[in-house]
Amino acid sequence: MFVRLAAAAGGPTLEEPADCTRFHVEAPTGDTGEVGARLGDAGTATGAPDGHVWVDVGWVRAQAAGRVPDSWAGDFDGMLGYATKKGWLDPAGRAIQAHVVTP
Repeated sequence: MFVRLAAAAGGPTLEEPADCTRFHVEAPTGDTGEVGARLGDAGTATGAPDGHVWVDVGWVRAQAAGRVPDSWAGDFDGMLGYATKKGWLDPAGRAIQAHVVTP
């Protein structure tokens, strides 16, 4: 799954939510300051160091609701567990670190 931030005005969208094997933010520019600000304005994410942003886990769950199979919650929890081991989940467990890529 990934978060898409369109070039035009508008909020972010969660794409391919059933795929819990990958996670990133796709944005028209790789400027993480700009991406973090736009996602922050939408209440979705905040900036993080080194080309990354922190994406709100609750937002991901809300965006996936009704669009994924029943097994998704377990798959997503597994993804969060892996992220925790890698240091990609914030200490409170509320945000997952995602790298920013350009399409």
